[in-house]
Amino acid sequence: MEYAQWGKGKEALVALHGFGRNLNDFRAFTAPFEDRFTTTAVNIFFHGKSGIGSRKSDIEPLSTDEFAAFFNAFLDHIGAKKAHIMGYSLGGRLAMKLAECSPERVKSLILLAPDGLVLSRWYALLSHSAPGRAVFRFFMRNNPAFFGLLRTLNKIGFISDRLRDFIRSQTGSPELQQKVYDVWCFLRKIEPEFDKLGRALKREDVPVHIFIGAYDRIIPIKNARKFKSIYPEVKITLLRSGHAMLTRKNAVYILENRLLDN
Repeated sequence: MEYAQWGKGKEALVALHGFGRNLNDFRAFTAPFEDRFTTTAVNIFFHGKSGIGSRKSDIEPLSTDEFAAFFNAFLDHIGAKKAHIMGYSLGGRLAMKLAECSPERVKSLILLAPDGLVLSRWYALLSHSAPGRAVFRFFMRNNPAFFGLLRTLNKIGFISDRLRDFIRSQTGSPELQQKVYDVWCFLRKIEPEFDKLGRALKREDVPVHIFIGAYDRIIPIKNARKFKSIYPEVKITLLRSGHAMLTRKNAVYILENRLLDN
């Protein structure tokens, strides 16, 4: 796993980026907090130099136990007994799973437009079963068929124009298509189980902050509100932003309004 550190604060912050992004997304975003946090930003599997060796992503997915063990060993490695966990988009889903598995090592959970609040039926269909993964492989390797299906689903109103454009941006090259397949398949078991997550957060009294973009058509505010059913103490903030919210402007707003104060 590739990672980088910056900041000079006494509190440890581990940051997990979104799909197709990388750890550098957090450099400008966490800069206003450098006196409070020492940030360790990690490149998620299949991003940057973070890989899985000779392991096969669709045959040997990452297990929950492996993920928890890795996280605990990683905190030991950076010398952090506890850490604030920040996750954006895909990284938010992973952050929630870490809080579920090892809440005693999570000082707070900071979720920015997090994936995983609602299980996508497409994600479940294409990654959770062998037939689904076979279909997934076919469409990733047959671009005309894939983009033809995408146009058809859009025309009949099954997916919105915004979602169609988002999917195109995430699958616009063979390399990105392979990354989608590898990431979805390898991390298919790393999904929060919300009953367990709620109990874990309550047991350890972990503060949770969720930030959603007011103009985000990918992760709407209604998804975040469902979190309150498992953890009423969650603090939800709407930012004047779309899905791409890791901006210095948003960070300064969060800092000036003391939105991460517990």
